[in-house]
Amino acid sequence: MHMKIRRLLIASLLSLLPAFSYAQNAEISAELLLQVQQAAQSGNATAVAQIAQQNPAAAATVARVAAQANQGSAATMAAAVASVVPSAASAVAVSVSAAVPAATASVTAAVVVAVPTAAAAVTTAVVSAAPAQAAAIVATVASAAPAQAATVATAATTASPTQAAAIVSAVAQSSPAQTASVATAVATAAPSQSAAVVTAVAQAAPTQAASVATAVATAAPAQAATVVAAVRAAAPSQAAAVTNAVATATNQTAAAVTAASASVAVATVQAATQSASAASSTASTAASTASSSASTASSAASTASNVAATVPPVTSTPSAPPTTPTTPTVDPSVNVSRSS
Repeated sequence: MHMKIRRLLIASLLSLLPAFSYAQNAEISAELLLQVQQAAQSGNATAVAQIAQQNPAAAATVARVAAQANQGSAATMAAAVASVVPSAASAVAVSVSAAVPAATASVTAAVVVAVPTAAAAVTTAVVSAAPAQAAAIVATVASAAPAQAATVATAATTASPTQAAAIVSAVAQSSPAQTASVATAVATAAPSQSAAVVTAVAQAAPTQAASVATAVATAAPAQAATVVAAVRAAAPSQAAAVTNAVATATNQTAAAVTAASASVAVATVQAATQSASAASSTASTAASTASSSASTASSAASTASNVAATVPPVTSTPSAPPTTPTTPTVDPSVNVSRSS
């Protein structure tokens, strides 16, 4: 029931994203744009955050301009702005990710860590805009902020169900300790992808196949037979372990599960194995991305935390963009590395 409610909330958040984006992507003056560029180029995240704080309706625009001016610090700029204008977290993550696509995973993870209460909304927004990045995003968050892994996995899968297998497989390869919780979240959000999920993990991270099968079968017991049939077809070396795990999770005998799997339609099995195969390359790349992006995201979030301690966060955002953005006095004393 809790997971169902969470999925409904995520769907509601997704429907509201266009309004949020409009409210916080306001244009800025040429003078202000130059100030943002100069601050970002010098690595001054605090100055960038001050500008966003004093012009909250343009927070996403400020973050985007800063990221474009210093692409190596895109995650830091995004997290810093989101930390002082938390209501703009989703718009900031989407805007910066679009401006610097290669940094999408680290940007999203950094914003999630900086504004954890917005984790689901941020993930939904970014994955909806860039579904191919779902696995890398979840794997990066699972490494940088394990406590948010399941929440982010649910949001990413709800936004793009076809990425389910790649998401779990990527996490299995990059953050094994989070695999079971992520598998449970994914199977709950997209039960029809259960067989592809277990098969993908059985192929890419066989030692985790049984634990993932347990998690998936517990979350989506109606998919038990299909899970076993797909694994028997595409990852036979893990068939026995997966069958036993599924049987235990669904309170059946291994013989009963095996018999049920034999009656699963061939087309259904083929669809699951093809999805698992298609997820292989994506998951491998995502796991590799996560290994580097997680440290970048953590460092960016740490800087954002320091920025938020200096620049008071905005507690409310104007409903309409200001006609004449203010020109703030920025603090040039706090800098971050351009490579952060």
